[in-house]
Amino acid sequence: MNIFDYSYYRVTKAYSRWDGTEGSTSIIIIALVESLFLLNVVGVIVIESFTRSEIKPYSEIATVLILVVFAILVYLNMIRYRGKYFEYDDRWGNETSFLKIIKGILVIILILIPIIFPAIILNLKDYTK
Repeated sequence: MNIFDYSYYRVTKAYSRWDGTEGSTSIIIIALVESLFLLNVVGVIVIESFTRSEIKPYSEIATVLILVVFAILVYLNMIRYRGKYFEYDDRWGNETSFLKIIKGILVIILILIPIIFPAIILNLKDYTK
């Protein structure tokens, strides 16, 4: 099981009242999580390798690059998950309540990790120099 596929399914199921089974909200959330994971990895490498003054001139370029990567991930996820909801519903739609709760907690953790990770890393060392 791909955790992102399952996350797409659960978020689409939660937002199906507003989005239907197309899952546009799910696709954006999955792309955001993927972007944040990528940004966290690259960010750790950059802040460990360069000083703040060395990074600053490239901040505008980095912002545009991040937005482009996010847009590409949204597009790729739209292609990947097009029409997959019912396939995933057949696979995971009959889970027990206990399994739904456990996997739902894992989906929430998946979404929260890339958000919390930078705060933890940035508090381990003084990166203001």
